Amino acid sequence: MKKKTFQQFLIVCVIALAVYYVALGIAAQKINPTDPPKATIPATAPTQPSATAAPTASAVPTDPAAPTDPAVTNPDVPNQVPDTVPTDYLPTVTTQSDPAVTLPTASTAPTTTAPAVPSSKADIVAAYINAVNQLKATPNFTLTKNDQLNVAIDEMDPDSVRGFADSMIASSKQNSQPKTYHFSGGSDPTSGFSATHVIAPTDRNAALSPGAVTSATATPTGDGGYRIHLTLGTEKQTMTSPAPNYSTVMEVINPDTLGLPSNAKIDDFNITYSGGTIDATIDSQGRITAMTHHLVVPEATGSGSLMVAVTLKMHGDHTATYQITY
Repeated sequence: MKKKTFQQFLIVCVIALAVYYVALGIAAQKINPTDPPKATIPATAPTQPSATAAPTASAVPTDPAAPTDPAVTNPDVPNQVPDTVPTDYLPTVTTQSDPAVTLPTASTAPTTTAPAVPSSKADIVAAYINAVNQLKATPNFTLTKNDQLNVAIDEMDPDSVRGFADSMIASSKQNSQPKTYHFSGGSDPTSGFSATHVIAPTDRNAALSPGAVTSATATPTGDGGYRIHLTLGTEKQTMTSPAPNYSTVMEVINPDTLGLPSNAKIDDFNITYSGGTIDATIDSQGRITAMTHHLVVPEATGSGSLMVAVTLKMHGDHTATYQITY
């Protein structure tokens, strides 16, 4: 949905609920009006260099004239002999080095250690926050983001604008298309936006309290990485206070940035978030390669006016998926 159409919808409905849901549906259009070509994902992962095997030491030569002593209990130690054996029979052991063989030092040997899979809830939450903030700070990578919005209006007064509101929501869903960003040196040259602006939470680093997470799991993958799944509890957003944890880790709306008409008035809105989930895939280098944010709103209510007073009650969900290649 284009910005002009969105503002026309506001003129009819003029409430924060419609602002919130429809804005989520058109967020990609507002961030990037053009659609750069999608990046090609490499068919195979780069191979890791293998460590050079250490040479096997040659066997120590033995003196055929030396007597065999059946009393030696450790055959791996050739110089272990009983005190009664004359020392004249002991073989002379010499160590020879091969100048053509160089063993790798600790500084040059390749490192293939995979990141440890976190186990406690606090460690899993910290692993995700560190990984997503690292992604925001990465200068060069390609990201494809897709937004899917599902909204249902439960009540609207006056009912005469219900049909138009439903058509605007349907239009926002149809116009939602994946967007691809090619970040180079910290920004996408087509849109001019940084990764921090595109990746939720918008224009800030992520943060999340473990106490706001109802469940957290980390499952190893076959390539040395792991998958994270987080489920959040229930929080509310009002006109005067954001949802304390949803707003710092997922994509929620900020009415101050929507450019409402100057004569529009929002009297009240209350949005309930409950059971939102975050899934992220971490590779063997600790980098996010895929991520999904699922925001669930079981109930939202609001009221406002622009020539006519409007009240609304609705519910829905928003899913944002990210695919990342380096």
